[in-house]
Amino acid sequence: MPQDISEQETSLVTAKTPLGAFPVGSLFFTHGPLAGREIPISRETFFIGRSKGNNIPISDPSISRKHAVINFIDGKYVISDLNSLKGTYVNGKKVEEAVLRSGDIINIGESRMQFRLITPTGSWVSPGRYRYVLYIFITVAVLSILGAGGWFVFEKYYAAKLPTSVLAKIEEHYDRGIEYFNVSRDVQKAREEWMKILELDPEKKSDFAKKAARLLKSTEENAGF
Repeated sequence: MPQDISEQETSLVTAKTPLGAFPVGSLFFTHGPLAGREIPISRETFFIGRSKGNNIPISDPSISRKHAVINFIDGKYVISDLNSLKGTYVNGKKVEEAVLRSGDIINIGESRMQFRLITPTGSWVSPGRYRYVLYIFITVAVLSILGAGGWFVFEKYYAAKLPTSVLAKIEEHYDRGIEYFNVSRDVQKAREEWMKILELDPEKKSDFAKKAARLLKSTEENAGF
């Protein structure tokens, strides 16, 4: 089951990203029921919504039961709206999906929060320093890939592409799964749609397949949503 918020808040300094390295992402709430709290994003797939089954449950009627999810993909934090009623906003712009940068302002219902990257010293990366830190972070990740399997593996992984027709089917299954999950509240049907994505893209070459795999893992661990 997801951690209780009080447990998540205990130590931002010792918290790490899902890959076990700094900087770690966090959400600092400035408006809404959780105003004044800072919560680390401690999982690869991190759900935000009104129900208690979310990693961050927010008691706010303007927020959908499963409102949004933050995925940690290729060294980046990506927020995706889960077909919520009121929508998800990043820096005042309504988004379906967006890569988060340190300092970004997220609005969900009546709640407002700032996305931050926390360094090992406990300080957060200001917007002006974001590109520099992100460059180092991604470079380290790339070097670790090269060390583990060489340039050929790196090139093969990132250069691989899927046919447009397959990608279209994958996106369709992903959207349908999100709709089942958030609108129909049918976790089983949602999982079936996401599993079809992995059948089409077993090597997880597409971002949709990576996200589907994380959603399948999360919904399996949280079978009570």
